Amino acid sequence: MIAEFLNPPGSKLRERRGIADPCRIFEFAAVFPPTGQRSVICVTSVIGHIFNLTFDGHLKNSEDAYEVPVVKNLCESTRKVRVVEHLQDLARGSSSLCLWLDADREGENIGFEIVAVCRESFPDDNQIFRAIFSALTEPEVGAAFASLGRPNPHVAQGVDARQELDLRVGVSFSRLLTKHFGIKGRTNKAPDKRKRMVSYGPCQTPALGFCVARSDEITAFRPEQRWQPIVTIRAPSSSSRGHREQRDFYWKEGETADRGLAATIHSAASAASTATICSLDISSTVINRPIGLNTVHLLKVASNGLGLGPKETMKAAEDLYSKGLISYPRTETTRYHETFDAGAALQPQSKHAKWGRNAAKAFS
Repeated sequence: MIAEFLNPPGSKLRERRGIADPCRIFEFAAVFPPTGQRSVICVTSVIGHIFNLTFDGHLKNSEDAYEVPVVKNLCESTRKVRVVEHLQDLARGSSSLCLWLDADREGENIGFEIVAVCRESFPDDNQIFRAIFSALTEPEVGAAFASLGRPNPHVAQGVDARQELDLRVGVSFSRLLTKHFGIKGRTNKAPDKRKRMVSYGPCQTPALGFCVARSDEITAFRPEQRWQPIVTIRAPSSSSRGHREQRDFYWKEGETADRGLAATIHSAASAASTATICSLDISSTVINRPIGLNTVHLLKVASNGLGLGPKETMKAAEDLYSKGLISYPRTETTRYHETFDAGAALQPQSKHAKWGRNAAKAFS
């Protein structure tokens, strides 16, 4: 989609395969802003992080997790599809490198991983650029291309530090917990006789604590009977003479757990053949337009409304983002970016059989 937005009107966009089959290459001719010269621009992709962090040596005990150096190794998924060779092959025929990763810490870190594998073709940073964009829209992508900056090593190093802390803390605490709970040796029950252990994740384990606490609340919950008095009457219609409309009236106290009180109300209401309106209050309610969802609220809404888990939700959100239908889903803000064209995103939905009418009303 980035290539489509950057491709000038009337220019041919060519797609071809590279060394890494999942990472297609899109080529077109356009003026490259930093040089002001018409150039052949190649747009390709990666499949996530290129490297992962491991210990450079054997750990004899838990304390070694804070002493043994760490080293970055090629991710297995990246090695399998030959992403490094793919990038290096394109870099050898290029005069500049422009990074279009997501505008967050992880994106900046992946960008510097790309720089590392292409460093032979770009020995200094003069020809390395960074595009900053917050939405996959044509105005936003075009503005980012016109104002290319430089990648920020400090942001990338922050991710390196977090990865190292996750690794060191995770390994040491996993060993501590495994020892504490007395889990020893290997199990013959597992098909591959894996070593049994308790795995600790600095982020995952606290989150698991919330899940366990909620599960305990659900398990400890004991349902109780409650009654909600509702009186249904047939009143004269306000729009059609001679007709009556069914109206429901709810008890002002809401509901009660008192069975006797509920029976008394039911008996009194059942015995009455007519009802008298003692007072009438009229009020208007303004329903505000929905605000954008941050990541946490998105996960809650998808879980409560659609029954989707976090993994399914983020996969769907990232697919919608890559198609330009929503703004970047991994965010803490609830504001749409000023360049996000909601009308353009909703217009194709206006023909949908189920929600087309609502979509058309929203952008009209």
